[in-house]
Order: sequence, then C-alpha cells, then structure tokens
Amino acid sequence: VRARRAQLLVGLVALAASLGGSAAVALENVVVPKSGGMPLPGPNWADGPLAQFGAESKEARRRPEAQIPPELHAMVRSAGTRWAAAVTASFGATPFILEDKVAVMALGGFGGRDSPITLDQFARLVEQGKVRYYIAQPHSDQKPGAGRSGAGAQSEPGAPDGEKNPFARQVEDWVKAHYAPRPDRPVRRLRPRRRAAGLTGEEQDYSGGMTRPDLSALPDTGPIDWVLSTTRSVRKRLDFDRPVPKEVVLAALRLAVQAPTGSNAQGWQWIVVEDQAKKDALAELYRKSWSAYAGNVDPAQIPGQQGRVVGSAQYLAQNLQRAPLFVIPAIKADVPVRDLPDGSLAAFYGSIIPAAWSFSLALRSRGLGSVWTTLHLFHEAEARQILGIPENVVQVALLPVAYTLGTDFKPAERATPVEAITHWDSWGETLA
Repeated sequence: VRARRAQLLVGLVALAASLGGSAAVALENVVVPKSGGMPLPGPNWADGPLAQFGAESKEARRRPEAQIPPELHAMVRSAGTRWAAAVTASFGATPFILEDKVAVMALGGFGGRDSPITLDQFARLVEQGKVRYYIAQPHSDQKPGAGRSGAGAQSEPGAPDGEKNPFARQVEDWVKAHYAPRPDRPVRRLRPRRRAAGLTGEEQDYSGGMTRPDLSALPDTGPIDWVLSTTRSVRKRLDFDRPVPKEVVLAALRLAVQAPTGSNAQGWQWIVVEDQAKKDALAELYRKSWSAYAGNVDPAQIPGQQGRVVGSAQYLAQNLQRAPLFVIPAIKADVPVRDLPDGSLAAFYGSIIPAAWSFSLALRSRGLGSVWTTLHLFHEAEARQILGIPENVVQVALLPVAYTLGTDFKPAERATPVEAITHWDSWGETLA
C-alpha cells in the first residue's frame, strides 16, 4: 500500500476467515479533515506551523479528496462483525468511530507503537471472522515536510527518517501475504477484473471494487444472511437530516440491475426525486391515500405488534416529504398492463420487483434504509404528471431513502414457522 500525489492513502482489505484466495479491495483517499492539537487524521496542508497535527485550512476543506468516500463509510458501517475494521493506530480509527458508531481495533495503540495485541492474536481474530476490514495508513514513508503533512507523515520516535513503524510493517506484510489488495486504483475509479456490462470507464463498478472471490474460500454465509434477515421496513428510524450522496444511490442501483428480468428485456427505469417541491407534492398524494385507507385509525387502540406497525406507518405518512430522496422503480410496458394475460402480468412485474428489492438490500449494506410503499399509486396519473413520466412507463412503488438512525436491526419474528407454509410436492403436504 503506498501514498500517491501527497495524499493519505487508505487501503481497505476485506478480511475473510479463510486465508486462501480471499477477495480484497484497496481504496485510496485522504481521511476526514480534523483540527486541533492532537495527531488526528487531516488533509494535506503544509502552509502552517501546525501542519503536522492535522490542522486544516479553508482551501483544504474544500477539496473533494479531503473526505473519506461515503462508500467506505458505508462498508465499515455495515461490516456486521465484532470489530468493523482494524487500523495501525487510534488516530486512524477516529473518523470511523465518530461517524459510523462502530468498533475499530487500533492494533498499535494510540500512536502505533503501543501494541496491545500480537500479530498472531490478530490473525486468529481474523480467522474467527471477528474483523471485517483492514485499513492501512502511511507510517513515515517520507521525511517530515517532504510534501505531506498530517499525523501519517510524522517520523516514528526512535525510527530513522523514512522507516515505517516495525509493527505497522509487520501487520501490512501479513495482510499483503494473505490477501489481494489493489493499491493502484483510487476509490472512485475502481474496476473489477471483468467489467460489468453497461459500465463506462468513468463509473464505479458494481462490485464496489472487489475482485471476483474464490467462493470455495468464503467461510460462511453470515454477512449475506445478515443483510437478508435485517433489511426491515424502516420508517421512524430514517435520518431525515443527513444527505444521501448521489454516488451511494448509483452504487445501489448498479447492484439492483444485476437482478433477473424477463427475456433479458431490462426495461427497468428508476426515478430519483430530490427536488423538495416534487417530494411535497408526492407526499400529499400519499397522505390522501393514507387518509382514505387508515386516517381514522388510532394506533393506540390496536394491541401488540400490529399497533406499533400502524403507528409507524402513520408517522411515515406525516413525514414522508422529509426523506432526502424518493426512488420510484418503474418499467416500460409495450402494451397497457390491464390487457396483459395473467402469465405475462406475472413476468412483467417479476422483471422489476426483484431489482427493486435488490436495491433495498444494497441500501441496507451501506447503512441506509427504506420502506416499500405503494399508496401514491392510487393517484398514479397525478404522480405521473408531477414527474413527467411517459404513458408507457409503469410505476411500481415509492421508496423513501435515508441513512438509518443506528444499524442494529434484528430479524423479524414470524408468527408461523416456515415448515407450516411449505408444501412439498402437493398442496397440504407441509413439513409442520
């Protein structure tokens, strides 16, 4: 892992329990700018006496590269392991702990030299699936003042200029020996080994920059099962105050369109609504439908879980317009949907709903949430007019998209065991 263009390099290496043929990804960017008298991560700033402590200038703050990419934050936030990541020193953990509210292991203690853990102990934790990522930091690759500043540019006490901390080098050498980082690709221009169809050279690849994994080396299905079982209908825990970057939405949509589609027609369309006036108008249509559907219902009078669900839905109806984004999955129709026979109708909706749900799963893995809603479709023509949607494009749902307040969602408790609703060979031949 190396620094480039005087930037603080962040190498992200996916850690799997098996050490053979594991997939990995390296991301390169500077970390969140920090100010103050502590050696915390900061932008490249060499025009003042406090440069070595990560002090920031207005010019540095404006640089787009002076921010951790939202995709990296999302990956760390959705790691789902005891420690989301490991770094060499605690200053490298700061932005992730503060921003993402996750546990990050500082292998070398505060400054990278006070190691509370040995390499063998770290390796065992990785093998047990307790650490998801390793984020590499520079450690005195250059002499002080040689075109780079911030904590990563300081010489280690007692070490010759240009020499890395021995423990940091030991950890990085171990990671490089067992994984396949790609340090020469900046974060926003990562490519898979085989580019997905439809991606141009300027687009981020659908895989998030990961090489194709050796599936036989994957330790278990834990991370996938975690996303599948904890992608909930989120209403009250949508963070209405936090913006959603366009790049995060596009990354989720690139995953969504990997879903199956009838005859490979790929007729899907996605309407992303950020304009507040349009969100207000669509939310008003939603509330009109909600009022007719359940406007007189008092959630407090409904016992148990169902009362909580109704209360949550009522909250969404009242606050829908506050979501940072709406995403409306839609699909082109060659003939009016009402004229389609049953078989064709199933194929028609089956060509967009799987992709829309994949989009929801991709949001979850990035620390965002949503809820599947259709109430605005009772006023579908008005919604079509608000958004300028052509007559031959059918809306399927409206998904409010936002980061979630916390990520500690749990699998739902279902009233009926799956054995009782699974019919084997013939109807009625259940496994219960």
